[in-house]
Amino acid sequence: MLYVATERFFKPNYVANIVSSWIPALDGGEVAEKLKKGGARIADVGCGHGISTIIMAKAYPSSTFIGFDNHVPSIEYARKKAKEEGLTEGRIRFEVSSATDFPREDEYDLVTFFDCLHDIGDPTGSCCTCISDIKEARWCLDEKPMTPIYLYIMGGRLLFVQHL
Repeated sequence: MLYVATERFFKPNYVANIVSSWIPALDGGEVAEKLKKGGARIADVGCGHGISTIIMAKAYPSSTFIGFDNHVPSIEYARKKAKEEGLTEGRIRFEVSSATDFPREDEYDLVTFFDCLHDIGDPTGSCCTCISDIKEARWCLDEKPMTPIYLYIMGGRLLFVQHL
């Protein structure tokens, strides 16, 4: 019941803000343009029921989204929900993984943590993993209710943090 309540609580905020304000605010719109253009790989860490991942995948159909969470029933739910939304596995997928050991077969253009970084057992380790896995000059977005921030990363180094 907790996971369902969490989804219901955050979904309206995600629907209202992820595509319309948070992603467009990253680096003067450069991130949104990259996602629209296509070919971008996005990791949504701590995705829970996958609502944030699904919202992004629907808005940016030319990019690839991978949702990670360590809660098996949430990942199963997210897979089912993505299928119901008509999203194919080539564009979106969900995997069971912790925030510090999510698969890194390729680098990511954007890594998101929507309202979860503060709940992760090792938030510092998660950020270090995030930094090491982002392509040069890319972004990491962490959202807490009404206070999203992004980390600008270049060459595996955190350059600055900005509140959006």
